Parts: sequence; structure tokens; C-alpha cells
Amino acid sequence: MKKNKWILYAIGLFFIVLISLIAVKGMNVTIKSGEKEFDKLKKENVDFEKENPEGDYIVLALKDGVSLLSYGYNFQLEKQEIQEKINANDEVFEYALHRNNERIGNLEIVIREIDNEDKYVFSRFERLTEEAATIPIKLIFHDERKYAFFQFEEEIEQEHDRVFGIDYTSNVKGLYSIGSQYNLFLSQNYISHELSTVYEDGKESVLRELVNEDKHLNITEDDGSLLFELELRTTEKDQISENWLLISNEKLFSSEKVMKEYKAETNHNFISSRKWLTSIGPYTKLPWSVEPSTKLGYGRNLVVLQGTPFVENYTLQPERFYYDMIVNSVNYLWDFKEDTSLWETEYTSTWLKNEYGIIAPYTDTRHNENIALFLSSAGDILKNEALKDSYLLYADFLSEQEDIDNILRTEKGYYILDYYSDVQTKKTHVSLNHALGEMSYLFNAYQQTNNDEYLQVALKIKQAVEDIGTMWINPTNGDLWYQINGDYTFEGKDYDTLTLSDLATGVEYYEKLQIPYSDVHKELMSSKIDYLIENEVEMLDTLYDQLISLGFEEQLKDYNHVISYKK
Repeated sequence: MKKNKWILYAIGLFFIVLISLIAVKGMNVTIKSGEKEFDKLKKENVDFEKENPEGDYIVLALKDGVSLLSYGYNFQLEKQEIQEKINANDEVFEYALHRNNERIGNLEIVIREIDNEDKYVFSRFERLTEEAATIPIKLIFHDERKYAFFQFEEEIEQEHDRVFGIDYTSNVKGLYSIGSQYNLFLSQNYISHELSTVYEDGKESVLRELVNEDKHLNITEDDGSLLFELELRTTEKDQISENWLLISNEKLFSSEKVMKEYKAETNHNFISSRKWLTSIGPYTKLPWSVEPSTKLGYGRNLVVLQGTPFVENYTLQPERFYYDMIVNSVNYLWDFKEDTSLWETEYTSTWLKNEYGIIAPYTDTRHNENIALFLSSAGDILKNEALKDSYLLYADFLSEQEDIDNILRTEKGYYILDYYSDVQTKKTHVSLNHALGEMSYLFNAYQQTNNDEYLQVALKIKQAVEDIGTMWINPTNGDLWYQINGDYTFEGKDYDTLTLSDLATGVEYYEKLQIPYSDVHKELMSSKIDYLIENEVEMLDTLYDQLISLGFEEQLKDYNHVISYKK
């Protein structure tokens, strides 16, 4: 009997432990918060469809039949305004949050309405107190009871990146199709605090240090409505807690196939994928070599601030989601630049600081090239002439670099240096991918404007590549060197396929513009291709097709590492 009793006790204990583990693992969908306050509001017969912008609770209308509710604090509205954006408008709500007469923090909610009536909602809570503070947010879909879900977040294998380390954020939750009326694209909750270094001259380097990513979400049906219960969590004073969503009355993606393709793209480019968005830009994993120093640094990287992937995807398939992301990215860039002539990196690279004395803010030529290309393409899509004209800002900048001696001369040509800062202590290096990107950019600008100055600078860069020739090839492995230094020495590991793509694009321009070119361009490409084949490095199908069209079919006949997001 005693034996049976102990068996039953052991079985019971096993199930208690099992249930506890399941609860912990599933915390992101089961935790409830602030239910007493919510029940109290229901007992008071609060109309959750009626806007209430301040008080002991707030209700903001997102769509007909969709409300955002927050409660549990006193919400003192300090600012409410409409800001005109490019192909969009922002409605900004800024609150001082109080509890028991103590100011516990600041809450900002920005509702960004795109010109197709889709809306982003960016929520940000900054905690000012030592007291525990978590802000409940409920999305209420009135008279809705059913939804379908396409999940983006999943476990992925991350190799330790030699520059960025590990990205500790996960993908967005995914897309919720609610009834027949709404699509909801929903993020995780990102908790961080701001780090900054202020230099003697007043310049400043700013970034975020990730504290945690919270996945809390509880979906319930209540009185005939569907409730999405989210939280802006914090664990300490001075933390910033953020999330975002995109809501539409139309399908954001036309099919599940397209969603799967985009999901595959975000997982493949995981570090740079747009997961943690805010009203002022996306935050993505930064290299370890940043100042202030942290291995958990996230920042507004100019590579990610612009939306080239969305332009490329929209050109192939004009999905509503891609359009919304293009408009959002344009506004990120326009707001970020403020009164500077170009876009400057806002965090310091210790590598650039130690080598050249460069601190934030500084100009990165390749980043500005990609920004200008994106804005020009976005201008075509949005039919915005001002955006298209911004293309020439960077072309003019490149044309001025010889005048300020920000170049590295070769026998008959010159390279434009990768970086520029008014406080640098010596000239910086030139990376081959930067140089080739600048050259192609100027060829394109020449085609658009017939400005001979752009053509002549592009030809100088082409000549510099030919002057240096096959010295760009690393004799130890056949790969290309990453950079040439001011003393004409070479170093650094090249990108897997970026420089090869730049070489291919350059050759395409030579042929299109009927410009004679040396064999060295294809020799560099051939050496790089051999390196990729030997090391089984993947390349996108678009680059593979480009190489085949340039005559590398025989060299690539046994290469079987082509990847595509569209399959």
C-alpha cells in the first residue's frame, strides 16, 4: 500500500514539474497582467470603441472596429500632434505615467498612417522609477472571434559571426489574419537601455544595449471581441521597452507562398532583417568593435535604415507589405539626416577610431551609396521627384573628393577613400567593394544626367582598379583582399559575394557604355569564383545568372551552391 502511495506521489510530482516546465516554456502566450484593472473597467461599462486619449486608461482608435487600450496608471497627455511625413502621416501621443502620485515613466505611441490607410503603431516606454513597471497594451478587435496565424518566429541555427557575434533577438511573431477584415503583423517586445559616449569636442556616439526580448502574448475572446494582450515590460530603472505592429484592412501578402519567401529571406539575412522597429528607425545587432563597448550592442545601422530589399521585392511582386516598408524606410532616412548633407553613422567604430582617429558621427561612402540608390528607386515607386533628385547628392559628394584630397592615387587613376571625418588623423583605407560601388554609381548618375564630371570620376576609379590589377588577389588562397591601405599594402578578408557582384556590375556598365576595359576585371572575378567553388560558399541565383551572362558558364558548371528565396 505504501509502495503504491509513493508511486502515486512520484507520478503526481512528475506531472507538477511537467506542467511547470510547459508553463515556463509557454510564458509568451499564457501570462496575464493587469486583469483586475481590466475587469474593473468592464464593470464600469467603459466603451472600448470610444477614444479616450488620457486619464486612468487610454483608448486609441486604430481602425474602424479596432482599438488600442492601456490602463493601470494615470496617463497624463503631454503632447498630441500630427506630423506630415512622406506618403504618410504620424499621430504622436506622449504621456507622463503616474502611479500613487509618482511619475513612473514616459510612454510614447506613434501611429504612422501610410497613404494606403495601413497603419504602423510604435510603442515606447521609458521607466524612470526603481519600482516595478510593466505597461499592459490590449488590441481589441470588436465583433471578431476567429483568426489564422502564419508564424515567422522559429528556432534558427546561428553561426558566430566574425564581426557581429550572435544576434540575441528572434524574428517577429508573424502575421495574424483576423476575421475577413484585418491583417496584423506583430513584433516581439524589446527591452534595452541607451549607451552613449560624449567626446571632448562635443561629438557623441549612441547605441542601445539589449537587456532582454520578451515574447509575451495572450489572445482571448471576451464579450464577442478578440483581445491581443501585449506588454511593455521592464525590469530596472532607465530601461526602454518597445514593440511595433502593422495593421491593414487588406492582405499584406497576396499568398502564403510570398510570406514563406519573405520569411526565408529574413532568416537567411537574420542579423540585418527588420525585427526591432521603432518610430525613428530599426535597431539591429552591431559589431563588437563599438564605443561605448558592449557585446550586446544594437543600433541604427545605415545599411538597415534604408529599404533596398523591399524595393527589390516590390519590383518583382508589388506586395502591400513591401510598399509599407518602403514608405517607412524613406521616412526613417529623411528624419535621420536632419541638416547634414549626407547620412552619418551615429556610433563609433573602435577600429576606425584606433586606426584613423575617426569618431561618430562620420561618413561611410558605401552606406551613402546604398541610401541614394534606395531613395532614387523609392522615388520612382512613390512618384516623388524630391526623392529621385536626392540621388545626385552622393554623386556630387564623390565628385568633390579629389578637391579635398580624400583619395588614394595610383599610376593613372585614383580611389576614393572609404570614410571621411573632419577629425580623422590620417587618410583611411580603400576597400575594393566600396570603390567598385562608387564607380557603378557614377556611371549610373552619368546615364541619368549626361554630366561628364560623373563619367570622368568613374573612369578614374576604373583606371585605379586596372593600375593595381591582380595584386588585389590574395596569393595564399585566391580570394580577394578586402582593402588597400595608404602605403599600398593589402589586408582583410573579403565579403563572400558582395565584391564579386560589384565586379560583375562594373563589367556590365563597361559593355553598356561601350567603354574598353582590361582583362584584369574578369581575372579578379575568376579568382574569386574559384575560391567560392573550393570553399563551397553559397551565392544568390541572381548573381549566378549575372555571372553566366558574362561568360563564366564553363567555370561554374559544377557549382551547386546556388540559393534562392523564391523557391
